[in-house]
Amino acid sequence: MDRTRIPHRQGFGGLNLMLSMTVCFTAEEPNIEEAIAELDLYLQSLKVLPEHQFQIHTCCREALNNIVEHGDCRQSRSPLMFSLSIEISKRRDERIATIQITDNGEAFEPPESAIGGPQNLALSGRGWTILRQWSDTLTFGRTDGLNRLTFTKQLTWRAN
Repeated sequence: MDRTRIPHRQGFGGLNLMLSMTVCFTAEEPNIEEAIAELDLYLQSLKVLPEHQFQIHTCCREALNNIVEHGDCRQSRSPLMFSLSIEISKRRDERIATIQITDNGEAFEPPESAIGGPQNLALSGRGWTILRQWSDTLTFGRTDGLNRLTFTKQLTWRAN
């Protein structure tokens, strides 16, 4: 199992980056569980509201499951890999989580959002609707041979 965890802190230009974490794994189901466990521990340590933890957890799990299920790397000799990065930033009284998930799998286009919600989609594609509904911003693209999903979520902290 290939695994890397990179925590760090920094601040710049009026934006206070409180903390960030990155994990990298080969794209296999057991590694999804480990990446999600790292994410959950990180969010719990920051005392993020359980509702926001659940939404971020679910969105990340859906994206990572899609990588393992659909990321086929047959045309490449490289193993299928994913990375999950989360940065928590603070600007004034606002705290924002920026989550980026990358993989070296096959390029693809995300499905269009279903009118009326996920119940109108086939079993395939519902995760994208959940991602769209639970994130404040959502982008997806492919650069330098990597699929790159980025979403943000405004956070609320639990009182001590």
